[in-house]
This record gives sequence, structure tokens and C-alpha cells, in this order.
Amino acid sequence: MATQNTPAIQRLIDHVGSPTELARVLSERRASRLPPQNVFAWRRRGWASPVYLLELEPFMPPGMTLRELADDRLVAQGTVRKKAARKRAIKSARP
Repeated sequence: MATQNTPAIQRLIDHVGSPTELARVLSERRASRLPPQNVFAWRRRGWASPVYLLELEPFMPPGMTLRELADDRLVAQGTVRKKAARKRAIKSARP
């Protein structure tokens, strides 16, 4: 089971089923095909390409925010600490 310390892209992939399945559903909504290798690369590096963030929104599990997906990149690159990024994501999710 995924936790808040798991990258948001991994939680999104788990929610959809697999990287291949995520690539397939994204490709159905786009004019061009998204190769599954791209999604596997996102999972490996711990963040999704910013170009796709808005397209990923309909597939996010309940409670996940776009901020969490965007923060994955900052955390993976060491720009912000994981705890601070998650705390900011939790704050932004509050009503």
C-alpha cells in the first residue's frame, strides 16, 4: 500500500493499475500516442513530466492534488525536502 512518503506519480500509477495502463488511458485522451516507456521513466525518476500534469488530473486517486505531482519533481531533485513538500500538499488540500 502506498503512503504519503511514496511519490505521487507512483500512487497515481498504482491507482490506475500499471504504467502501461496509464499510458493507454492518456493516449486515448490525446491526439498523439504516449509510449508506456515514458510512464516507466516517470516512475523510475519519481516525477511526471510537467507537460502532462493537467492531463493526469482526471486519473488521480481521491485526495491527491496537482501540487503533490508537481512537488515530486522538486523532491526528487533535492530542491525541497520531502517532509516540507508533503506538508505543503496537505495544507493545500484542506478546505
